Amino acid sequence: MTKVNNEFIKASKSFEIAIWVVVSRPTSVEKIQEVIRNKLDIPDNRWRNRTEDEKAVEIFNVLKAKRFVMLLDDVWERLDLQKSGGSFS
Repeated sequence: MTKVNNEFIKASKSFEIAIWVVVSRPTSVEKIQEVIRNKLDIPDNRWRNRTEDEKAVEIFNVLKAKRFVMLLDDVWERLDLQKSGGSFS
């Protein structure tokens, strides 16, 4: 997965950003959101003291204006992408 992620970053002109999230067990929406937030450089004042749903909306609002690829690694169970950051298509 590291190689795939690096290739997207280096060679791809189709995407503005590549986000690699290691999901693992136990699945934690909070940890997934934090990885995405860090990659998107969402500032603390738009993040701190927000609910999980509000954080998902914030991630979605940033991502909807970007061409991105999200790589989900080590997924062991069903993952609700809407809770992680909105509706991806």
